[in-house]
Amino acid sequence: MDRESIVKHISSFTFFNVLANFSRVLISGIVIIYVARTLGPSQYGVVSLALSVAAVVKLFCDFGISASTAYSLAKSDHPSSSVYKSGLVLNIFFSLFFACILFFLAEPIARVINIGSKTYIQIICLFTFFTSLFDFTTSSLQGIKKADKIALLNFLQNIFTNILVFVFAYLGYLATGVLIGYSLGTALIWVLAFVILYSYFNLGRAHLNTQVLKHILLYALPLLLTSSSYMLLLRGPTILLGAYAGTIQVSYFSIPMRIVEVSSLAAFSLSIVIAPFFTQKEQTAGRLSWLYVKVFKYGLLLYLPMAFFFALGAYRIINVVFGPEYGSAADVLVILSFYLPFFAISIFTGKMLDFLGLARPKSIVFAIAAASTIISSFFVIPVLKEIGAALVIAVPYTVFSIYIIIRSSRECGVKLTKYYSKTVKLALLLVLSGIPTYAVLQNSDDLRGLIVSILIYSGLFIILGTQSHLIKISEIRKLMKIWKSTHTV
Repeated sequence: MDRESIVKHISSFTFFNVLANFSRVLISGIVIIYVARTLGPSQYGVVSLALSVAAVVKLFCDFGISASTAYSLAKSDHPSSSVYKSGLVLNIFFSLFFACILFFLAEPIARVINIGSKTYIQIICLFTFFTSLFDFTTSSLQGIKKADKIALLNFLQNIFTNILVFVFAYLGYLATGVLIGYSLGTALIWVLAFVILYSYFNLGRAHLNTQVLKHILLYALPLLLTSSSYMLLLRGPTILLGAYAGTIQVSYFSIPMRIVEVSSLAAFSLSIVIAPFFTQKEQTAGRLSWLYVKVFKYGLLLYLPMAFFFALGAYRIINVVFGPEYGSAADVLVILSFYLPFFAISIFTGKMLDFLGLARPKSIVFAIAAASTIISSFFVIPVLKEIGAALVIAVPYTVFSIYIIIRSSRECGVKLTKYYSKTVKLALLLVLSGIPTYAVLQNSDDLRGLIVSILIYSGLFIILGTQSHLIKISEIRKLMKIWKSTHTV
Protein backbone atom coordinates (compact mmCIF):
# COMPACT_ATOMS: atom_id res chain seq x y z
CA MET A 1 0.00 0.00 0.00
CA ASP A 2 1.44 3.40 -0.99
CA ARG A 3 1.81 6.38 1.33
CA GLU A 4 -1.33 8.19 0.16
CA SER A 5 -3.47 5.07 0.60
CA ILE A 6 -2.06 4.47 4.07
CA VAL A 7 -2.75 8.07 5.09
CA LYS A 8 -6.34 7.82 3.85
CA HIS A 9 -6.91 4.53 5.64
CA ILE A 10 -5.38 5.70 8.92
CA SER A 11 -7.02 9.14 8.96
CA SER A 12 -10.40 7.64 8.16
CA PHE A 13 -10.36 4.76 10.62
CA THR A 14 -8.49 6.63 13.35
CA PHE A 15 -11.13 9.36 13.33
CA PHE A 16 -13.88 6.76 13.58
CA ASN A 17 -12.06 4.87 16.34
CA VAL A 18 -11.32 8.02 18.31
CA LEU A 19 -14.96 9.12 18.12
CA ALA A 20 -16.11 5.69 19.26
CA ASN A 21 -13.60 5.64 22.10
CA PHE A 22 -14.42 9.22 23.10
CA SER A 23 -17.95 8.02 23.77
CA ARG A 24 -16.47 5.10 25.70
CA VAL A 25 -14.44 7.51 27.82
CA LEU A 26 -17.51 9.62 28.52
CA ILE A 27 -19.81 6.71 29.35
CA SER A 28 -17.19 4.77 31.31
CA GLY A 29 -16.20 7.87 33.23
CA ILE A 30 -19.76 8.61 34.30
CA VAL A 31 -20.44 5.00 35.33
CA ILE A 32 -17.12 4.66 37.20
CA ILE A 33 -17.88 7.81 39.19
CA TYR A 34 -21.47 6.68 39.92
CA VAL A 35 -20.45 3.16 40.94
CA ALA A 36 -17.58 4.41 43.12
CA ARG A 37 -19.85 6.87 44.90
CA THR A 38 -22.70 4.36 45.27
CA LEU A 39 -20.66 1.39 46.46
CA GLY A 40 -18.17 3.23 48.66
CA PRO A 41 -14.45 2.40 49.05
CA SER A 42 -14.88 -1.09 50.53
CA GLN A 43 -17.34 -2.51 47.97
CA TYR A 44 -15.68 -0.70 45.06
CA GLY A 45 -12.42 -2.26 46.21
CA VAL A 46 -14.07 -5.70 45.97
CA VAL A 47 -15.03 -5.01 42.34
CA SER A 48 -11.52 -3.79 41.47
CA LEU A 49 -9.89 -6.75 43.19
CA ALA A 50 -12.14 -9.30 41.45
CA LEU A 51 -11.54 -7.74 38.03
CA SER A 52 -7.79 -7.81 38.67
CA VAL A 53 -7.95 -11.54 39.38
CA ALA A 54 -9.97 -12.00 36.18
CA ALA A 55 -7.37 -10.05 34.19
CA VAL A 56 -4.50 -12.22 35.44
CA VAL A 57 -6.36 -15.47 34.72
CA LYS A 58 -7.45 -14.20 31.29
CA LEU A 59 -3.87 -14.08 30.07
CA PHE A 60 -3.70 -17.87 30.50
CA CYS A 61 -7.09 -18.23 28.82
CA ASP A 62 -5.78 -16.33 25.81
CA PHE A 63 -2.31 -17.90 26.00
CA GLY A 64 -1.00 -15.38 23.44
CA ILE A 65 -3.24 -16.93 20.77
CA SER A 66 -5.09 -13.69 19.92
CA ALA A 67 -2.02 -11.64 19.03
CA SER A 68 -0.35 -14.59 17.28
CA THR A 69 -3.43 -15.20 15.11
CA ALA A 70 -3.67 -11.49 14.27
CA TYR A 71 0.00 -11.51 13.25
CA SER A 72 -0.54 -14.54 11.00
CA LEU A 73 -3.64 -13.00 9.42
CA ALA A 74 -1.89 -9.66 8.81
CA LYS A 75 0.83 -11.33 6.73
CA SER A 76 -1.75 -12.47 4.15
CA ASP A 77 -3.40 -10.19 1.60
CA HIS A 78 -6.69 -12.06 2.03
CA PRO A 79 -8.43 -13.38 5.19
CA SER A 80 -7.30 -16.97 5.82
CA SER A 81 -10.10 -19.17 7.15
CA SER A 82 -7.73 -21.96 8.14
CA VAL A 83 -5.58 -19.58 10.23
CA TYR A 84 -8.63 -18.13 11.96
CA LYS A 85 -10.20 -21.54 12.65
CA SER A 86 -6.95 -22.87 14.09
CA GLY A 87 -6.63 -19.88 16.39
CA LEU A 88 -10.30 -20.11 17.40
CA VAL A 89 -10.02 -23.75 18.44
CA LEU A 90 -6.96 -23.01 20.56
CA ASN A 91 -8.60 -19.94 22.09
CA ILE A 92 -11.77 -21.80 23.12
CA PHE A 93 -9.76 -24.68 24.60
CA PHE A 94 -7.50 -22.54 26.78
CA SER A 95 -10.34 -20.17 27.80
CA LEU A 96 -12.59 -22.98 28.99
CA PHE A 97 -9.79 -24.85 30.73
CA PHE A 98 -8.49 -21.96 32.83
CA ALA A 99 -11.96 -20.50 33.55
CA CYS A 100 -12.90 -23.87 35.07
CA ILE A 101 -9.71 -23.94 37.15
CA LEU A 102 -10.56 -20.47 38.49
CA PHE A 103 -14.07 -21.64 39.43
CA PHE A 104 -12.86 -24.66 41.39
CA LEU A 105 -10.14 -22.67 43.18
CA ALA A 106 -12.48 -19.78 44.06
CA GLU A 107 -12.52 -20.41 47.82
CA PRO A 108 -8.75 -20.49 48.50
CA ILE A 109 -8.19 -17.53 46.16
CA ALA A 110 -10.84 -15.48 47.97
CA ARG A 111 -9.27 -16.32 51.33
CA VAL A 112 -5.74 -15.34 50.25
CA ILE A 113 -6.65 -11.97 48.73
CA ASN A 114 -9.14 -10.99 51.50
CA ILE A 115 -12.01 -10.40 49.08
CA GLY A 116 -14.59 -11.66 51.56
CA SER A 117 -16.50 -14.33 49.62
CA LYS A 118 -15.76 -16.97 46.99
CA THR A 119 -18.95 -15.88 45.18
CA TYR A 120 -17.15 -12.86 43.75
CA ILE A 121 -14.48 -15.12 42.21
CA GLN A 122 -17.06 -17.56 40.84
CA ILE A 123 -18.97 -14.75 39.14
CA ILE A 124 -15.90 -13.49 37.31
CA CYS A 125 -15.23 -16.93 35.83
CA LEU A 126 -17.91 -16.15 33.24
CA PHE A 127 -16.43 -12.70 32.70
CA THR A 128 -12.95 -14.19 32.24
CA PHE A 129 -14.12 -16.78 29.70
CA PHE A 130 -16.08 -14.40 27.45
CA THR A 131 -13.51 -11.60 27.72
CA SER A 132 -10.89 -13.98 26.33
CA LEU A 133 -13.17 -14.96 23.44
CA PHE A 134 -14.06 -11.34 22.71
CA ASP A 135 -10.42 -10.22 22.72
CA PHE A 136 -9.59 -13.01 20.26
CA THR A 137 -12.36 -11.79 17.96
CA THR A 138 -11.23 -8.16 17.97
CA SER A 139 -7.58 -9.20 17.51
CA SER A 140 -8.58 -11.25 14.45
CA LEU A 141 -10.40 -8.23 13.04
CA GLN A 142 -7.25 -6.21 13.59
CA GLY A 143 -5.28 -8.81 11.64
CA ILE A 144 -7.54 -8.34 8.59
CA LYS A 145 -7.50 -4.54 9.04
CA LYS A 146 -11.17 -4.10 9.99
CA ALA A 147 -10.58 -1.30 12.48
CA ASP A 148 -14.06 0.15 11.97
CA LYS A 149 -15.67 -3.09 13.14
CA ILE A 150 -13.39 -3.16 16.19
CA ALA A 151 -14.41 0.39 17.09
CA LEU A 152 -18.09 -0.54 16.72
CA LEU A 153 -17.75 -3.66 18.87
CA ASN A 154 -15.75 -1.88 21.57
CA PHE A 155 -18.34 0.88 21.61
CA LEU A 156 -21.25 -1.57 21.91
CA GLN A 157 -19.41 -3.59 24.54
CA ASN A 158 -18.96 -0.43 26.54
CA ILE A 159 -22.66 0.43 26.16
CA PHE A 160 -23.94 -3.05 27.10
CA THR A 161 -21.64 -3.47 30.06
CA ASN A 162 -22.05 -0.02 31.54
CA ILE A 163 -25.84 -0.10 31.27
CA LEU A 164 -25.94 -3.42 33.12
CA VAL A 165 -23.40 -2.26 35.72
CA PHE A 166 -25.34 0.97 36.28
CA VAL A 167 -28.66 -0.85 36.64
CA PHE A 168 -27.34 -3.40 39.14
CA ALA A 169 -25.61 -0.68 41.17
CA TYR A 170 -28.77 1.45 41.10
CA LEU A 171 -30.87 -1.49 42.31
CA GLY A 172 -28.57 -1.86 45.30
CA TYR A 173 -26.87 -5.17 44.47
CA LEU A 174 -23.49 -3.67 45.33
CA ALA A 175 -20.32 -5.50 44.26
CA THR A 176 -22.12 -8.75 43.37
CA GLY A 177 -24.47 -6.98 40.97
CA VAL A 178 -21.70 -4.93 39.38
CA LEU A 179 -19.63 -8.05 38.69
CA ILE A 180 -22.68 -9.79 37.20
CA GLY A 181 -23.17 -6.74 34.99
CA TYR A 182 -19.61 -6.98 33.68
CA SER A 183 -20.04 -10.71 32.97
CA LEU A 184 -23.38 -10.49 31.17
CA GLY A 185 -22.31 -7.47 29.10
CA THR A 186 -19.19 -9.27 27.87
CA ALA A 187 -21.14 -12.44 27.01
CA LEU A 188 -23.68 -10.50 24.95
CA ILE A 189 -21.10 -8.58 22.94
CA TRP A 190 -19.07 -11.70 22.17
CA VAL A 191 -22.08 -13.28 20.46
CA LEU A 192 -22.43 -10.21 18.23
CA ALA A 193 -18.67 -10.08 17.60
CA PHE A 194 -18.57 -13.70 16.51
CA VAL A 195 -21.47 -13.14 14.08
CA ILE A 196 -19.61 -10.19 12.50
CA LEU A 197 -16.31 -12.05 12.20
CA TYR A 198 -18.03 -15.17 10.85
CA SER A 199 -19.01 -13.20 7.75
CA TYR A 200 -15.33 -12.81 6.79
CA PHE A 201 -14.33 -16.47 7.12
CA ASN A 202 -15.69 -19.69 5.67
CA LEU A 203 -15.31 -21.92 8.71
CA GLY A 204 -17.34 -24.74 7.16
CA ARG A 205 -14.73 -25.38 4.48
CA ALA A 206 -11.67 -24.50 6.54
CA HIS A 207 -9.58 -27.39 7.83
CA LEU A 208 -7.38 -27.54 10.86
CA ASN A 209 -3.79 -27.50 9.71
CA THR A 210 -1.12 -28.97 11.97
CA GLN A 211 1.52 -26.60 10.63
CA VAL A 212 -0.73 -23.58 11.17
CA LEU A 213 -1.54 -24.68 14.72
CA LYS A 214 2.16 -25.15 15.43
CA HIS A 215 3.06 -21.75 13.97
CA ILE A 216 0.38 -19.96 16.01
CA LEU A 217 1.45 -21.69 19.22
CA LEU A 218 5.17 -21.04 18.67
CA TYR A 219 4.68 -17.33 18.06
CA ALA A 220 2.11 -17.22 20.87
CA LEU A 221 4.70 -18.25 23.47
CA PRO A 222 6.73 -15.00 23.47
CA LEU A 223 3.44 -13.09 23.25
CA LEU A 224 2.19 -15.05 26.26
CA LEU A 225 5.31 -13.98 28.10
CA THR A 226 4.53 -10.37 27.24
CA SER A 227 0.86 -10.71 28.18
CA SER A 228 1.59 -12.52 31.44
CA SER A 229 4.23 -9.95 32.33
CA TYR A 230 1.79 -7.16 31.43
CA MET A 231 -0.96 -8.49 33.66
CA LEU A 232 1.36 -9.35 36.51
CA LEU A 233 2.88 -5.89 36.34
CA LEU A 234 -0.43 -4.01 36.17
CA ARG A 235 -2.73 -6.32 38.18
CA GLY A 236 -0.35 -8.16 40.49
CA PRO A 237 0.15 -5.19 42.85
CA THR A 238 -3.64 -4.78 43.13
CA ILE A 239 -4.01 -8.38 44.29
CA LEU A 240 -1.08 -8.09 46.70
CA LEU A 241 -2.49 -4.82 48.02
CA GLY A 242 -5.76 -6.63 48.79
CA ALA A 243 -3.87 -9.40 50.56
CA TYR A 244 -1.69 -7.05 52.63
CA ALA A 245 -4.08 -4.15 53.30
CA GLY A 246 -7.72 -4.68 52.27
CA THR A 247 -10.37 -3.65 49.79
CA ILE A 248 -10.50 0.00 50.92
CA GLN A 249 -6.85 0.53 50.03
CA VAL A 250 -7.48 -1.30 46.75
CA SER A 251 -10.14 1.29 45.88
CA TYR A 252 -7.69 4.15 46.59
CA PHE A 253 -5.28 2.57 44.13
CA SER A 254 -7.80 1.38 41.54
CA ILE A 255 -9.52 4.69 40.84
CA PRO A 256 -6.34 6.44 39.59
CA MET A 257 -5.48 3.29 37.62
CA ARG A 258 -8.90 3.40 35.98
CA ILE A 259 -8.37 7.07 35.12
CA VAL A 260 -5.09 6.15 33.40
CA GLU A 261 -6.63 3.18 31.57
CA VAL A 262 -9.63 5.16 30.32
CA SER A 263 -7.36 8.03 29.26
CA SER A 264 -5.24 5.62 27.20
CA LEU A 265 -8.17 4.53 25.01
CA ALA A 266 -7.09 6.97 22.29
CA ALA A 267 -3.70 5.27 22.11
CA PHE A 268 -5.44 1.92 21.97
CA SER A 269 -7.53 3.18 19.03
CA LEU A 270 -4.42 4.33 17.24
CA SER A 271 -2.65 1.01 17.76
CA ILE A 272 -5.58 -0.91 16.26
CA VAL A 273 -5.45 1.13 13.06
CA ILE A 274 -1.72 1.61 12.48
CA ALA A 275 -0.04 -1.53 13.86
CA PRO A 276 -0.93 -3.85 10.93
CA PHE A 277 0.94 -1.50 8.55
CA PHE A 278 4.21 -2.07 10.42
CA THR A 279 5.24 -5.23 8.61
CA GLN A 280 8.67 -6.59 7.72
CA LYS A 281 7.90 -5.88 4.05
CA GLU A 282 7.36 -2.16 4.75
CA GLN A 283 10.41 -2.11 7.01
CA THR A 284 12.61 -3.58 4.26
CA ALA A 285 11.30 -0.98 1.80
CA GLY A 286 12.13 1.80 4.29
CA ARG A 287 8.62 3.24 4.30
CA LEU A 288 7.91 3.33 8.03
CA SER A 289 9.83 6.37 9.33
CA TRP A 290 7.34 9.06 8.24
CA LEU A 291 4.41 7.17 9.76
CA TYR A 292 6.25 6.54 13.02
CA VAL A 293 7.18 10.22 13.40
CA LYS A 294 3.60 11.41 12.83
CA VAL A 295 2.10 8.91 15.26
CA PHE A 296 4.71 9.56 17.95
CA LYS A 297 4.33 13.33 17.61
CA TYR A 298 0.57 13.38 18.09
CA GLY A 299 0.87 10.84 20.90
CA LEU A 300 3.14 13.23 22.81
CA LEU A 301 0.93 16.24 22.05
CA LEU A 302 -2.05 14.44 23.55
CA TYR A 303 -0.63 12.60 26.54
CA LEU A 304 2.02 14.92 27.96
CA PRO A 305 -0.46 17.79 28.49
CA MET A 306 -3.04 15.36 29.87
CA ALA A 307 -0.58 13.88 32.35
CA PHE A 308 0.66 17.29 33.45
CA PHE A 309 -2.90 18.41 34.22
CA PHE A 310 -3.57 15.24 36.24
CA ALA A 311 -0.45 16.00 38.30
CA LEU A 312 -1.51 19.60 38.88
CA GLY A 313 -5.13 18.84 39.73
CA ALA A 314 -4.96 15.40 41.34
CA TYR A 315 -6.34 16.44 44.72
CA ARG A 316 -9.10 18.54 43.20
CA ILE A 317 -10.08 15.82 40.69
CA ILE A 318 -10.38 13.09 43.32
CA ASN A 319 -12.18 15.16 45.95
CA VAL A 320 -14.60 16.91 43.60
CA VAL A 321 -15.41 14.06 41.22
CA PHE A 322 -15.22 10.94 43.41
CA GLY A 323 -15.77 12.40 46.85
CA PRO A 324 -13.69 13.17 49.97
CA GLU A 325 -13.88 9.51 51.11
CA TYR A 326 -11.50 8.69 48.26
CA GLY A 327 -9.08 11.50 49.16
CA SER A 328 -6.16 9.10 49.69
CA ALA A 329 -6.30 8.26 45.97
CA ALA A 330 -4.95 11.73 45.05
CA ASP A 331 -1.33 10.88 45.90
CA VAL A 332 -1.61 7.76 43.74
CA LEU A 333 -2.92 9.83 40.82
CA VAL A 334 0.07 12.18 41.09
CA ILE A 335 2.47 9.25 40.80
CA LEU A 336 0.57 7.62 37.94
CA SER A 337 0.29 10.89 36.01
CA PHE A 338 4.05 10.73 35.37
CA TYR A 339 3.63 7.17 34.19
CA LEU A 340 0.64 7.86 31.87
CA PRO A 341 2.56 9.19 28.79
CA PHE A 342 4.94 6.23 28.82
CA PHE A 343 2.08 3.78 29.28
CA ALA A 344 0.01 5.29 26.45
CA ILE A 345 2.85 5.64 23.93
CA SER A 346 4.13 2.12 24.61
CA ILE A 347 0.68 0.77 23.69
CA PHE A 348 1.11 1.58 20.00
CA THR A 349 4.91 1.31 19.83
CA GLY A 350 4.71 -2.11 21.47
CA LYS A 351 2.09 -3.26 18.95
CA MET A 352 4.37 -2.08 16.16
CA LEU A 353 7.09 -4.44 17.37
CA ASP A 354 4.61 -7.34 17.51
CA PHE A 355 3.66 -6.86 13.87
CA LEU A 356 7.30 -6.44 12.88
CA GLY A 357 7.89 -9.93 14.26
CA LEU A 358 9.90 -8.73 17.27
CA ALA A 359 7.70 -10.07 20.04
CA ARG A 360 10.49 -12.21 21.54
CA PRO A 361 13.03 -9.49 22.54
CA LYS A 362 10.19 -7.28 23.69
CA SER A 363 8.86 -10.14 25.83
CA ILE A 364 12.20 -10.70 27.54
CA VAL A 365 12.56 -7.06 28.58
CA PHE A 366 8.96 -6.89 29.74
CA ALA A 367 9.36 -10.08 31.77
CA ILE A 368 12.29 -8.46 33.59
CA ALA A 369 10.15 -5.37 34.30
CA ALA A 370 7.29 -7.53 35.58
CA ALA A 371 9.63 -9.55 37.79
CA SER A 372 10.98 -6.31 39.26
CA THR A 373 7.43 -5.20 40.01
CA ILE A 374 6.37 -8.43 41.71
CA ILE A 375 9.56 -8.84 43.75
CA SER A 376 9.54 -5.23 44.94
CA SER A 377 5.81 -5.46 45.72
CA PHE A 378 6.46 -7.89 48.58
CA PHE A 379 8.71 -5.31 50.26
CA VAL A 380 7.12 -1.98 49.29
CA ILE A 381 3.35 -2.59 49.42
CA PRO A 382 3.19 -3.81 53.07
CA VAL A 383 4.85 -0.54 54.13
CA LEU A 384 3.51 2.09 51.71
CA LYS A 385 0.24 0.34 50.73
CA GLU A 386 -1.52 2.11 47.80
CA ILE A 387 1.40 4.51 47.30
CA GLY A 388 3.75 1.54 47.14
CA ALA A 389 1.52 -0.23 44.62
CA ALA A 390 1.68 2.83 42.36
CA LEU A 391 5.45 3.08 42.62
CA VAL A 392 6.17 -0.58 41.87
CA ILE A 393 4.11 -0.27 38.68
CA ALA A 394 5.19 3.18 37.49
CA VAL A 395 8.96 2.80 37.78
CA PRO A 396 9.53 -0.57 35.99
CA TYR A 397 6.91 0.16 33.32
CA THR A 398 8.47 3.52 32.55
CA VAL A 399 11.88 1.87 32.07
CA PHE A 400 10.30 -0.76 29.81
CA SER A 401 8.50 1.94 27.80
CA ILE A 402 11.75 3.80 27.20
CA TYR A 403 13.24 0.59 25.80
CA ILE A 404 10.19 0.05 23.55
CA ILE A 405 10.36 3.62 22.24
CA ILE A 406 14.08 3.39 21.46
CA ARG A 407 13.82 -0.07 19.87
CA SER A 408 10.76 0.76 17.74
CA SER A 409 12.29 4.04 16.52
CA ARG A 410 15.46 2.25 15.45
CA GLU A 411 13.50 -0.44 13.63
CA CYS A 412 11.59 2.26 11.74
CA GLY A 413 14.72 4.26 10.89
CA VAL A 414 13.92 7.25 13.11
CA LYS A 415 16.55 9.16 15.11
CA LEU A 416 14.84 10.51 18.22
CA THR A 417 17.79 12.81 18.98
CA LYS A 418 16.59 15.07 16.16
CA TYR A 419 13.47 15.91 18.19
CA TYR A 420 14.99 16.74 21.60
CA SER A 421 14.65 20.50 21.07
CA LYS A 422 10.96 20.17 20.25
CA THR A 423 10.44 18.05 23.37
CA VAL A 424 12.06 20.75 25.50
CA LYS A 425 9.85 23.36 23.84
CA LEU A 426 6.79 21.24 24.61
CA ALA A 427 7.80 20.97 28.28
CA LEU A 428 8.17 24.76 28.45
CA LEU A 429 4.68 25.25 26.99
CA LEU A 430 3.24 22.90 29.60
CA VAL A 431 4.79 24.92 32.42
CA LEU A 432 3.52 28.22 30.98
CA SER A 433 0.03 26.78 30.54
CA GLY A 434 0.10 25.21 33.99
CA ILE A 435 0.91 28.31 36.05
CA PRO A 436 -2.49 30.06 35.71
CA THR A 437 -4.23 26.68 35.77
CA TYR A 438 -2.67 25.81 39.12
CA ALA A 439 -3.75 29.19 40.51
CA VAL A 440 -7.36 28.48 39.56
CA LEU A 441 -7.22 24.98 41.08
CA GLN A 442 -5.84 26.34 44.35
CA ASN A 443 -8.59 28.94 44.67
CA SER A 444 -11.62 26.77 43.86
CA ASP A 445 -13.01 23.65 45.46
CA ASP A 446 -16.02 22.77 43.32
CA LEU A 447 -16.83 21.25 39.94
CA ARG A 448 -17.19 24.65 38.27
CA GLY A 449 -13.64 25.60 39.23
CA LEU A 450 -12.33 22.28 37.91
CA ILE A 451 -14.06 22.82 34.56
CA VAL A 452 -12.75 26.39 34.31
CA SER A 453 -9.21 25.19 35.01
CA ILE A 454 -9.48 22.58 32.22
CA LEU A 455 -10.70 25.20 29.75
CA ILE A 456 -7.94 27.66 30.67
CA TYR A 457 -5.26 24.98 30.46
CA SER A 458 -6.48 23.61 27.11
CA GLY A 459 -6.92 27.05 25.58
CA LEU A 460 -3.50 28.31 26.61
CA PHE A 461 -1.77 25.14 25.44
CA ILE A 462 -3.43 25.23 22.01
CA ILE A 463 -2.64 28.93 21.53
CA LEU A 464 0.98 28.55 22.61
CA GLY A 465 1.33 25.33 20.62
CA THR A 466 0.13 26.90 17.37
CA GLN A 467 2.26 30.02 17.88
CA SER A 468 5.37 27.90 18.44
CA HIS A 469 4.47 25.68 15.45
CA LEU A 470 4.36 22.52 17.56
CA ILE A 471 0.70 22.24 16.59
CA LYS A 472 0.22 22.83 12.87
CA ILE A 473 -3.30 23.77 11.84
CA SER A 474 -2.44 23.01 8.22
CA GLU A 475 -1.70 19.37 9.07
CA ILE A 476 -4.97 19.00 10.94
CA ARG A 477 -6.90 20.57 8.04
CA LYS A 478 -5.19 18.22 5.61
CA LEU A 479 -6.14 15.19 7.69
CA MET A 480 -9.73 16.41 7.97
CA LYS A 481 -9.83 16.97 4.20
CA ILE A 482 -8.57 13.43 3.57
CA TRP A 483 -11.08 12.04 6.04
CA LYS A 484 -13.91 13.94 4.37
CA SER A 485 -12.89 12.75 0.89
CA THR A 486 -12.80 9.10 1.99
CA HIS A 487 -16.35 9.35 3.30
CA THR A 488 -17.87 11.20 0.35
CA VAL A 489 -16.65 8.86 -2.37
